[in-house]
Amino acid sequence: MSDDKTPTHLSVKECVAHSGKSASTIRKWIKGGRLKTRAKRHKNSKVMVERNSLMALLQISVEVTPERSGISQDNRLQNVDHLEERIKELEENIRLLELVSNADKQMIINQQQLISNQLTMLQDREKENSRLHNELLLIRTDYQSLMETNNQLTTRISRLTTYVTLPWWRKLSSTLLLEDKSSENQ
Repeated sequence: MSDDKTPTHLSVKECVAHSGKSASTIRKWIKGGRLKTRAKRHKNSKVMVERNSLMALLQISVEVTPERSGISQDNRLQNVDHLEERIKELEENIRLLELVSNADKQMIINQQQLISNQLTMLQDREKENSRLHNELLLIRTDYQSLMETNNQLTTRISRLTTYVTLPWWRKLSSTLLLEDKSSENQ
Protein backbone atom coordinates (compact mmCIF):
# COMPACT_ATOMS: atom_id res chain seq x y z
CA MET A 1 0.00 0.00 0.00
CA SER A 2 1.33 3.40 -0.88
CA ASP A 3 0.79 6.56 1.09
CA ASP A 4 -0.62 9.73 -0.51
CA LYS A 5 2.30 11.58 1.13
CA THR A 6 4.91 9.18 -0.24
CA PRO A 7 6.88 10.89 -3.02
CA THR A 8 6.68 9.31 -6.46
CA HIS A 9 10.22 10.34 -7.36
CA LEU A 10 13.44 10.10 -5.34
CA SER A 11 16.80 11.81 -5.64
CA VAL A 12 19.95 9.69 -5.94
CA LYS A 13 20.67 10.37 -2.26
CA GLU A 14 17.19 9.19 -1.28
CA CYS A 15 17.63 6.08 -3.45
CA VAL A 16 20.85 5.33 -1.55
CA ALA A 17 18.99 5.70 1.75
CA HIS A 18 16.12 3.41 0.63
CA SER A 19 18.21 0.74 -1.03
CA GLY A 20 21.36 0.63 1.06
CA LYS A 21 23.35 0.70 -2.18
CA SER A 22 26.04 3.23 -3.02
CA ALA A 23 25.42 6.35 -5.08
CA SER A 24 27.68 5.04 -7.84
CA THR A 25 25.58 1.86 -8.06
CA ILE A 26 22.38 3.90 -8.36
CA ARG A 27 23.97 6.06 -11.10
CA LYS A 28 25.09 2.91 -12.99
CA TRP A 29 21.54 1.54 -12.84
CA ILE A 30 20.22 4.89 -14.21
CA LYS A 31 22.77 4.93 -17.07
CA GLY A 32 22.08 1.28 -17.78
CA GLY A 33 18.34 2.00 -18.02
CA ARG A 34 17.47 -0.31 -15.14
CA LEU A 35 15.84 2.63 -13.27
CA LYS A 36 13.27 4.97 -14.84
CA THR A 37 13.90 8.68 -14.35
CA ARG A 38 11.92 11.85 -14.82
CA ALA A 39 13.12 14.19 -17.54
CA LYS A 40 15.32 17.05 -16.29
CA ARG A 41 13.58 20.38 -16.16
CA HIS A 42 16.82 22.34 -16.28
CA LYS A 43 20.40 21.65 -17.22
CA ASN A 44 21.52 21.70 -13.55
CA SER A 45 18.48 20.04 -11.95
CA LYS A 46 18.77 16.76 -10.01
CA VAL A 47 18.06 13.40 -11.57
CA MET A 48 14.84 12.07 -10.05
CA VAL A 49 14.22 8.28 -10.06
CA GLU A 50 10.71 6.82 -10.11
CA ARG A 51 10.13 5.22 -6.76
CA ASN A 52 8.24 2.25 -8.18
CA SER A 53 11.09 1.54 -10.57
CA LEU A 54 13.58 1.36 -7.68
CA MET A 55 11.25 -0.79 -5.56
CA ALA A 56 10.62 -3.19 -8.40
CA LEU A 57 14.34 -3.51 -9.02
CA LEU A 58 15.09 -4.13 -5.38
CA GLN A 59 11.88 -6.11 -4.74
CA ILE A 60 11.53 -4.56 -1.31
CA SER A 61 8.70 -2.84 0.50
CA VAL A 62 8.05 0.85 0.10
CA GLU A 63 8.73 1.68 3.76
CA VAL A 64 12.25 2.48 4.88
CA THR A 65 13.50 0.59 7.93
CA PRO A 66 16.56 1.48 9.97
CA GLU A 67 18.33 -1.59 8.61
CA ARG A 68 17.77 -0.40 5.03
CA SER A 69 18.44 3.28 5.63
CA GLY A 70 22.04 3.08 4.51
CA ILE A 71 23.29 4.10 7.97
CA SER A 72 25.23 1.47 9.90
CA GLN A 73 24.41 0.54 13.48
CA ASP A 74 27.69 2.12 14.64
CA ASN A 75 26.85 5.39 12.87
CA ARG A 76 23.38 5.42 14.44
CA LEU A 77 24.93 4.89 17.89
CA GLN A 78 27.44 7.66 17.25
CA ASN A 79 24.57 9.94 16.19
CA VAL A 80 22.67 9.07 19.39
CA ASP A 81 25.78 9.70 21.50
CA HIS A 82 26.35 13.00 19.72
CA LEU A 83 22.74 14.02 20.27
CA GLU A 84 22.91 13.08 23.96
CA GLU A 85 26.07 15.20 24.34
CA ARG A 86 24.33 18.07 22.57
CA ILE A 87 21.32 17.72 24.88
CA LYS A 88 23.64 17.87 27.91
CA GLU A 89 25.32 20.99 26.48
CA LEU A 90 21.95 22.63 25.89
CA GLU A 91 20.74 21.70 29.37
CA GLU A 92 23.93 23.23 30.83
CA ASN A 93 23.35 26.37 28.73
CA ILE A 94 19.78 26.56 30.02
CA ARG A 95 21.01 26.16 33.61
CA LEU A 96 23.58 28.94 33.12
CA LEU A 97 20.99 31.19 31.51
CA GLU A 98 18.64 30.57 34.44
CA LEU A 99 21.45 31.52 36.85
CA VAL A 100 22.15 34.70 34.89
CA SER A 101 18.43 35.44 34.73
CA ASN A 102 18.07 34.96 38.49
CA ALA A 103 21.09 37.18 39.12
CA ASP A 104 19.60 39.84 36.82
CA LYS A 105 16.27 39.60 38.66
CA GLN A 106 18.03 40.01 42.01
CA MET A 107 20.01 42.97 40.68
CA ILE A 108 16.76 44.59 39.48
CA ILE A 109 15.17 44.01 42.90
CA ASN A 110 18.24 45.55 44.59
CA GLN A 111 18.16 48.55 42.25
CA GLN A 112 14.45 49.04 42.87
CA GLN A 113 15.11 48.95 46.63
CA LEU A 114 17.94 51.45 46.21
CA ILE A 115 15.68 53.75 44.18
CA SER A 116 12.96 53.42 46.81
CA ASN A 117 15.47 54.27 49.57
CA GLN A 118 16.76 57.26 47.62
CA LEU A 119 13.20 58.51 47.01
CA THR A 120 12.47 58.22 50.73
CA MET A 121 15.70 60.06 51.52
CA LEU A 122 14.82 62.76 48.98
CA GLN A 123 11.35 63.18 50.50
CA ASP A 124 12.90 63.44 53.97
CA ARG A 125 15.32 66.09 52.72
CA GLU A 126 12.48 68.02 51.10
CA LYS A 127 10.58 67.93 54.40
CA GLU A 128 13.70 69.08 56.25
CA ASN A 129 14.22 71.88 53.70
CA SER A 130 10.60 72.95 54.12
CA ARG A 131 10.97 72.92 57.91
CA LEU A 132 14.20 74.93 57.71
CA HIS A 133 12.59 77.40 55.31
CA ASN A 134 9.68 77.93 57.70
CA GLU A 135 12.11 78.32 60.57
CA LEU A 136 14.09 80.87 58.55
CA LEU A 137 10.91 82.85 57.88
CA LEU A 138 10.16 82.86 61.62
CA ILE A 139 13.71 83.98 62.38
CA ARG A 140 13.42 86.79 59.81
CA THR A 141 10.14 87.89 61.34
CA ASP A 142 11.67 87.78 64.81
CA TYR A 143 14.71 89.67 63.52
CA GLN A 144 12.55 92.41 62.02
CA SER A 145 10.60 92.66 65.26
CA LEU A 146 13.83 92.85 67.25
CA MET A 147 15.21 95.50 64.89
CA GLU A 148 12.09 97.60 65.42
CA THR A 149 12.38 97.16 69.16
CA ASN A 150 16.08 98.02 68.96
CA ASN A 151 15.30 101.18 67.00
CA GLN A 152 12.72 102.20 69.57
CA LEU A 153 15.14 101.54 72.42
CA THR A 154 17.90 103.42 70.63
CA THR A 155 15.55 106.36 70.25
CA ARG A 156 14.61 106.22 73.96
CA ILE A 157 18.27 105.93 75.01
CA SER A 158 19.12 108.89 72.85
CA ARG A 159 16.32 110.91 74.52
CA LEU A 160 17.40 109.82 77.96
CA THR A 161 21.01 110.68 77.24
CA THR A 162 19.93 114.07 75.99
CA TYR A 163 17.74 114.51 79.06
CA VAL A 164 20.51 113.55 81.46
CA THR A 165 22.87 116.03 79.89
CA LEU A 166 20.38 118.89 80.31
CA PRO A 167 20.86 121.31 83.18
CA TRP A 168 18.36 120.72 85.98
CA TRP A 169 16.22 123.82 85.25
CA ARG A 170 15.67 122.63 81.68
CA LYS A 171 14.80 119.14 82.83
CA LEU A 172 11.74 120.57 84.53
CA SER A 173 10.24 121.87 81.33
CA SER A 174 11.61 119.18 78.99
CA THR A 175 9.34 116.78 77.11
CA LEU A 176 12.13 114.37 76.23
CA LEU A 177 10.97 111.74 78.66
CA LEU A 178 7.51 111.70 77.20
CA GLU A 179 6.95 108.91 74.74
CA ASP A 180 6.50 109.93 71.16
CA LYS A 181 3.41 107.99 70.10
CA SER A 182 3.51 109.25 66.55
CA SER A 183 7.01 107.74 65.89
CA GLU A 184 5.95 104.38 67.39
CA ASN A 185 2.94 104.12 65.12
CA GLN A 186 5.04 104.55 62.05
